Formats: sequence, structure tokens, C-alpha cells
Amino acid sequence: MATIHSGAVGLDKYHPALLDGYKQAKEAGMPVEPIHSSRVAVLKGIPDSLQQTVRRSNMIIDLLVANLLPLTSSKTKVNIHKCITDALHQSALED
Repeated sequence: MATIHSGAVGLDKYHPALLDGYKQAKEAGMPVEPIHSSRVAVLKGIPDSLQQTVRRSNMIIDLLVANLLPLTSSKTKVNIHKCITDALHQSALED
């Protein structure tokens, strides 16, 4: 998760410059692969989307760990399916 977050932060930092460079190259008539404007709009949202996904994933991991902690000191079998289901019910991610 940390690697994905770091990549998203880097992408967020350099993404505007890359898009601007693409725009300038295209306007200057340089040979560039055409990117449809709707794709450019989608590309602009990717860094934020990745960061949100990392935050949500970390929240789920935290909930799973919190659900497992009371069980680690006992000899009770851990039902990982129930832990995941409970964690999803406690989050806003369940469909």
C-alpha cells in the first residue's frame, strides 16, 4: 500500500507537467500519439483515485486487525471470513 501511495503522490506531482508537455508538443505539430480529451480527463483523476483506494484499503486492514486482536490471546479458532464480513459492515465499502 505504501508503494502505491508513494507512486500516486509522485504521479500527482508530475502529472500536470506531463499533460502540459503533451499539449505543447501536440500544438507544435510534433509526432505524438493522440490522446482523446475524454481519456485526458480520466488520467487527471487517477492520482486522487489511487490515493483514495489506498486510504480505504488501509482502513479495511485496520478493521481486520482490530477484529483479530481480541482473538489472538485466546485459543479460539479465527474465522477470517467473519472478520472480513464484519470489517466490511463497519466500513462504507460494502455494496
